[in-house]
Amino acid sequence: DRIMVTAAAAEMPQTLLGQLALGGTLVVPVGPERGSQDLIRVARTETGFEHERVCGVRFVPLISGALPEEGGADQPTPRKRARS
Repeated sequence: DRIMVTAAAAEMPQTLLGQLALGGTLVVPVGPERGSQDLIRVARTETGFEHERVCGVRFVPLISGALPEEGGADQPTPRKRARS
């Protein structure tokens, strides 16, 4: 089980940690929109979570409503109509 986030979260997304299977890995950039961010690798073990800072990074911000706890990710994605 792997989760890769490609936008920076201001704080570690607890919802994604909850979705991580035992033995799984989450890779997520964490930090302020305009400032120092860290790429963090989190592994779920039988005793909890192991966090490791991989390197400094600069990603675009994770937008509000993008995670299920914010009421966004579980909403259906609008589909474009096919042209005839």
